[in-house]
Amino acid sequence: MTSARAIALWAAGGRSSGLADATAEVLAGFGLTPDRLGESAQPDAAAHAIAIVFADREVAGRFARSFSGPVLLVPDGQEPDAALAALREAASGDPELPIGVLAAGEAGARNAALFAVAMLAGGDPVLGERYRAFRESQTAKVLAARLE
Repeated sequence: MTSARAIALWAAGGRSSGLADATAEVLAGFGLTPDRLGESAQPDAAAHAIAIVFADREVAGRFARSFSGPVLLVPDGQEPDAALAALREAASGDPELPIGVLAAGEAGARNAALFAVAMLAGGDPVLGERYRAFRESQTAKVLAARLE
């Protein structure tokens, strides 16, 4: 079973801590409580399977250099084109330093949580069942909305 703290959240200050709250809320729905790391802390690769970083691409790159697991970047969205800027930077970034870039703001924060759960679900039958049930529920909501 996946450790309840397999996911590390790292916010680079400001609005980012609110985004981390949105991510933690989604993770809690799956029974996961992430470790919230301080700005100067680094995740322990042995304890954390995935890191979700709330910052810009440059800061996420510095973070990713010291972490061996997957890094998901949620641009903090403080500028209107934060996600586009992060994608441009990722496209021209270090090819040996993979960082997944999601949408900016709260939508990206929530999707980062779901992305992390999906990555962990394959190796954890309990989490996998919770994720499958969630996806079935989401599908039913979409189908019901189309019929109304």
